[in-house]
Amino acid sequence: MFQLFAITFSQGLQAFLPVALLWIWSARAPSSRSRHALLIACVAAVPSSVVAGLLYQRAAHAAAIEAALAIAALAVSVPTWRRLDAATTAVASPALSSGLLIAAAATFFIVRQEMETAVVLDAAILQVRSLPATASAAAGLTLAAVLAVVEAALAARLSAASIRRGSNAFLLVWVPLLALYAFHELCEARLLPLSDLLHQVTEPYGPDGLYGRWAALLLLAAPAVAVILPAPTRVGAPAFRLAIAGAMRTRRSAIGAACAAGLLAIAALTPDMRIETKRGLAAAASPLNDPEAEIAAAVRAPHLLFRSTALDASYGRVVIAALDGPNRARTVTSLRCERVYFAGGRGLCLDADRGFFTTYSASVFDATFRVQRTLKLDGGASRTRVSADGRLAAFTVFVVGHAYSGAFSTHTELVDATAGDALGNLEEFSVWRDGARFEGADFNFWGITFTRDASRFYATLATRGQTYLVEGDTALRRMRVLRSNVECPSLSPDNRRLAFKKRVDGTRVAWRLAMLELPSLAEHLVSGETRSVDDQAEWLDDGRLLYAMPDERDPVHTPNIWVVPIDGSRPAQILLRQAESPAVVR
Repeated sequence: MFQLFAITFSQGLQAFLPVALLWIWSARAPSSRSRHALLIACVAAVPSSVVAGLLYQRAAHAAAIEAALAIAALAVSVPTWRRLDAATTAVASPALSSGLLIAAAATFFIVRQEMETAVVLDAAILQVRSLPATASAAAGLTLAAVLAVVEAALAARLSAASIRRGSNAFLLVWVPLLALYAFHELCEARLLPLSDLLHQVTEPYGPDGLYGRWAALLLLAAPAVAVILPAPTRVGAPAFRLAIAGAMRTRRSAIGAACAAGLLAIAALTPDMRIETKRGLAAAASPLNDPEAEIAAAVRAPHLLFRSTALDASYGRVVIAALDGPNRARTVTSLRCERVYFAGGRGLCLDADRGFFTTYSASVFDATFRVQRTLKLDGGASRTRVSADGRLAAFTVFVVGHAYSGAFSTHTELVDATAGDALGNLEEFSVWRDGARFEGADFNFWGITFTRDASRFYATLATRGQTYLVEGDTALRRMRVLRSNVECPSLSPDNRRLAFKKRVDGTRVAWRLAMLELPSLAEHLVSGETRSVDDQAEWLDDGRLLYAMPDERDPVHTPNIWVVPIDGSRPAQILLRQAESPAVVR
């Protein structure tokens, strides 16, 4: 829940602090019309954000929209404040007298950020129906609004010179922040060269990244420091202070300094990112080889299949590694996936073509990694599995939104892997609990795992804010509820245990890895892994689990594949670096 709070708090600061700055300048203008227009714009922005959120969550090219909005914010910000600054020294100003400029700018700044918050609140209130999630999201939004009001109230006591220094400091943070967000989203939309690589590099600094999420706090801190510190003078002033004073004399120089400061900060704070970027640019210059003989040799013995997250030319591609030595030689295939699985001689690859209009697909491929069939999907990749005999496959995609904290709607379907035909959505199956029919308009399914004979499967059912483990029969097209609080089940090779992630409320660890003994359903936690794991585990063998998550010491937070024994004999450790979506092929 803390993640929800952090996201809405960051979005709120980026929405309300620019409006607070508009209010501070308009309050000093000779006419009060701009203040009235600003109040009307703030009220109008509420329903506008809701409408924009509804349209946004149905958009197939969300990243391109976010990039365009960030670029538009850049184009609006500097000329708006330049006019406001000039208007406060004039007897009258048409721009401020009409109030159109300030109203339009305020509405845009709020709607640009809060349309995403509207999506989050819609999911928390109406879809997931979670009071803790709703409270966390609302708390983050409320705190951001309160801080913006406090900033505007305190600024009323400041001189024009102090406000000007604070505004310049705000722009020194605001401009590079918007530029970085625009660049990151353009890469996510795959509108730039080397988009996959650059998107991965900038992910921690993007709007929802580990660092980018908290960068909005600088929008509060920078103006406060600029106002509190005394104005620099030429007599006895340190060289760096004179440089800052010179940069703040004009808006144009401030913009240049802001962009330079943003690039220098990223370069200074993340040397590993610079190294990986150079390595990726160099590797991307040469095409990958995909010889059939090399692949045939790699799959002859038991092996591990996974998606590469390395920041080089292999990024996003399916890689083969020997099961008895996965860190030795790796064979990179030409198949590019966002999720992949393989069993019984067939695999399923979920991919996305992130052009201006993003499209999604599922491809069935054979043991030579040649695509046999391709299905169109209606959302982004989440989970996929193939039965042990290779006859059936299943996939889960997010139909609306792109994360659990967004609009929560999944689509889980069975596929005939031999013919490539869709066999039906799990929502078409009947569900039974305690001998009675169990129904709900908000049913969501995900995380299928097949039994040895593929006629039965286990999956997750979510409804009314609760998750359940269901056992399904593919022939009868029915499922029965076994127990609650089970997500992403994974059946062991001997079919005697189910690994799953268990939600833990009231702590910062959202999910713990756990185990169910079959058929008793006796439960115990996997003691070797105490962090939050948001993945569908894969069994390395009957006693060890594989799953993907980043190394906390990695500044880029690249996913790695970890291994942990289920008996707690030793803690989790990294099995493969720069890898995710593992599939063990015995």
